[in-house]
Amino acid sequence: MTFEDFLESLYGRLRRPVPRGAGVPPELAPLGDYRRLATLLAQAHVFLVDIDIDIDDAEFIRTIGRDAMQDLQSTLPLPFDNFAIRKQGERGQWIFSWILRIERHLPPNTLPPDDLRDALFLWHTSSELSDLQPVFNSGIVWSHVGGPELRIEVTEASLERFRQARGCSLAEVKNDVMVVATAAMLEISAISHPANHIVERTPNLTPREARRVAAGEPRPARKPSNRPSRRESDHPSRPRHSRTPTAES
Repeated sequence: MTFEDFLESLYGRLRRPVPRGAGVPPELAPLGDYRRLATLLAQAHVFLVDIDIDIDDAEFIRTIGRDAMQDLQSTLPLPFDNFAIRKQGERGQWIFSWILRIERHLPPNTLPPDDLRDALFLWHTSSELSDLQPVFNSGIVWSHVGGPELRIEVTEASLERFRQARGCSLAEVKNDVMVVATAAMLEISAISHPANHIVERTPNLTPREARRVAAGEPRPARKPSNRPSRRESDHPSRPRHSRTPTAES
């Protein structure tokens, strides 16, 4: 299955009627219902990760890993407030991880609860689950703390959901969830590393110029009188980390 086929299947399942019992995690209730989360997922920017991101991997540390880990001690660089990371697993399956900065998508004039300030929602699926309806209750709500140990915090509600689903002790669940969230944190830092992207500066267009460009005329490269805009594009020498178009639609 190509990733495009998998993504088309995922978006198609999101448009199905909401399955019975497929609610949203309690922490995400301020965002809205299941349909609201499905819409946000379909709007996510999608990044490709095509290298091993492992703190024990010498190649990763030599290239961007050292910088990424240093950044994570003080901040978590987010390329967007709504994005996903795709990669291929050992069995050839596609793994899709959705990351949402919760407070940026609350309804207007809504203040986030204290435990959601700077919190992220992390949700995984894969092509091996291509026949299943996405259920967001399996997601994790967590926050970056940083420091030399690259600490994170996971909400008690997330830990309790996983404990009930797996029927094991809270300590076991906490360890497993921390491993998953920490891996996602490293991937986020890696795709945000400046070595993986260049920024082109192009001028804003007037409505007339926009119509001309849409008709096939070349885009103006310089307009001193107009303030330039910024547009991200893939770095030509780093094809293994690339930004695909929004929601790859």
